Amino acid sequence: LTKRCTKTHAKTVQLITCNWLKAAKFDPIKLLDSLNPVLNETVCDKVVRVLLEVAPKLDCETSICNNLGEPELRSLKQQMTKKRCLVQDEETPLNASLAYFLRIKCDTSDNKSDAIFEAVDDIP
Repeated sequence: LTKRCTKTHAKTVQLITCNWLKAAKFDPIKLLDSLNPVLNETVCDKVVRVLLEVAPKLDCETSICNNLGEPELRSLKQQMTKKRCLVQDEETPLNASLAYFLRIKCDTSDNKSDAIFEAVDDIP
């Protein structure tokens, strides 16, 4: 996922967003579950960073997502910007994929204090 060759980078981004993420119903946590961040930390790191960088910029005219329709793009953006928190309820316990996603999201955020506040939310 280095940007040495722009064509290869673009095809890799397309594979991640239009195939892998689509197979996970555009849920980055499900995608990370399948990639196993505990065993494949560097791969997961690169994938999450690409998703966080590319997802807000996607629209129907973007060449990356030619085969995604408007509802799919909307779902992708909603899932990527969905508020996720370390404090979970009993139905959705904290797992390694969620913790990893939140760590990378906080790390790549321009406003780290807001990102951390969103991730930690309200600890009882």
